[in-house]
Amino acid sequence: MTSDADDAVLAYEVTSLPASSRTPCVHATEKADLVRQRLAAYAVVTSERGVLLTRLSQTTGRPGLWILPGGGVDAGEHPAEAVVREVWEEAGQDVELGELVDVSSSHRVGIGRGDVVEDFHAVRLLFTASCSQPSEPVVHDVGGSTESAAWFSIADAVDPEAPGYPEGGMASWALDAVRAFADMP
Repeated sequence: MTSDADDAVLAYEVTSLPASSRTPCVHATEKADLVRQRLAAYAVVTSERGVLLTRLSQTTGRPGLWILPGGGVDAGEHPAEAVVREVWEEAGQDVELGELVDVSSSHRVGIGRGDVVEDFHAVRLLFTASCSQPSEPVVHDVGGSTESAAWFSIADAVDPEAPGYPEGGMASWALDAVRAFADMP
């Protein structure tokens, strides 16, 4: 796929993750009180220290779960800029963004925050990224959705039976993304 802007040509190829990483749409039988759609950008960040993961905080619906660094794209923000910003906010790491490797979508209708029926659609853009100077992760966005961040060996991160697998587990979409990255040539 190519894009032409300001006399520059950008060429890229998108490779899909396995179908198991996509959550099917669930349709409600009742009218939703709140309809939300969220565009977010995440990255499989690798370095000599392994793969970078972030742990969800108590402010989320799944505290303690490990996911990839990234998050919501602000209004008017380019997704590539959003993921670089999010990696810094959530883990204090400077990264070089790689390729867009997947777009996934999940949809659910159910009881959300405030006990209201919520129709929620999430669209996730997944990039690769590298960190040439990895350091001990630091969460800069204190009080947000990230409790902590850490580097894990890729072998441990892709194997729930490994002794170094993230305590608390990983979101299935994040685990699928790291596994797909580990299988990339």
